[in-house]
Amino acid sequence: MARLPVSSYLDPKPCQLTNVRNPTPPIIIGLLTLPYGIAVGWAFGSLPMALVKNGFYPVPTTLLVDLGLAVYTWHLLFAPVVDLSLSLRRWYSIGLALAIVGIVPFCWLSLKPEISDVMKALAGLSQVAALLILLAANGFMARYISPTSLGRAAGWYQTGILGGQGIALLCTSLLTGGISWKIMFLVEATLMLTGMVVLFRLPEGHTEKKETTAQAAAQILADSRSWFRSTKGIFITLMALSPIGIGAATVGWNIGVQLYAIPDSEVRLVTGPLSIVVSLIGFLVGGWAADRFGKWTTWLRAATVLALLALLIAFCPFITWLFDAGVLLYAFFAGICTSAFWAILVQAVSPRLVVTKITLLSLLIGVPIHYMRTFDGNVCDNFSFQFMLIGEALVSFIAIVAASLLKRKLRIGEGNKPVASFDTHKIK
Repeated sequence: MARLPVSSYLDPKPCQLTNVRNPTPPIIIGLLTLPYGIAVGWAFGSLPMALVKNGFYPVPTTLLVDLGLAVYTWHLLFAPVVDLSLSLRRWYSIGLALAIVGIVPFCWLSLKPEISDVMKALAGLSQVAALLILLAANGFMARYISPTSLGRAAGWYQTGILGGQGIALLCTSLLTGGISWKIMFLVEATLMLTGMVVLFRLPEGHTEKKETTAQAAAQILADSRSWFRSTKGIFITLMALSPIGIGAATVGWNIGVQLYAIPDSEVRLVTGPLSIVVSLIGFLVGGWAADRFGKWTTWLRAATVLALLALLIAFCPFITWLFDAGVLLYAFFAGICTSAFWAILVQAVSPRLVVTKITLLSLLIGVPIHYMRTFDGNVCDNFSFQFMLIGEALVSFIAIVAASLLKRKLRIGEGNKPVASFDTHKIK
């Protein structure tokens, strides 16, 4: 067996699009991620609201919700387990069942401080289970979606997550209206079963069960070294760490509404339900555009419009409808950027140990979100809302120009092949 150059590595048994005559519809990915969004929205919205209504003080409520947040620091441990043990379908089924088991008992519990440990355990179980749902959905998306449909699948993926959180937000608002929290919890748990409806439309999703943990770890290390020897791998890493298309200006909307003297009811409507709906549309449009015009092209152009919108909001007169329109357009193009770049990341990895690889790459996305929100918050606090928007726009423009020039120089195309250097197989 001859060893090919790094740029020529391909998986000898590619898993994407296993059935060419009957490819997996992209919408199925959205239905798979919907239960994850509901479970997360339940932990961070419906559950705290129910606890407050039952007399919990804010501190115990915060501690209970923080348990769910802590679970997400474990996802690097779970990803290799999903890759190396049961099939993706079984992991998804286990995650969905455990998530429902974590939520449904609350319908019969009396929410009192005396049983706070039990509630913490159930809440933590639901979030661990939600993580398993997402990891399995990542594997299904990377393995069984055609590269030519990957953009639309990424759009539905994000739509399922945010749509599930929107459902939980709706249930939370109904809780404030006096509807029983037990009924709302049961409704949320029932809606999570939508994942099971489409699960058996997908292949079993067998993983690399023949490899030991040590072999898998060695494979990941070898693939990572090869990734960083690849021009495209380094470029994607830099783009994941860049401030392009982050949409971090949302941290300053609360300051902006004070300048525009917008009524509280209108603020809640525009920055809440309307922004969610517009973002969902942006996800779907971004996925379609990524398949139609190219993932890199869609991402960079949408990010350019996003930076221009930040400048327009900064310089527009203090007119309420202009601010509302700017916020909604900002949410729309941020959705386009999110879908396009997620498609880029998933396309970049070959299917071998794909869940672990996607998890590693997804960690990079959180870095610019954190530093840009910190940047925007500090500028807004120390200077003004307008300076925050101008600063974000300038940083984004500089990064977009640099990315475009580097992409052209490195000749990074819109091809549908994975970055093969993240998979170091020898082939005949």
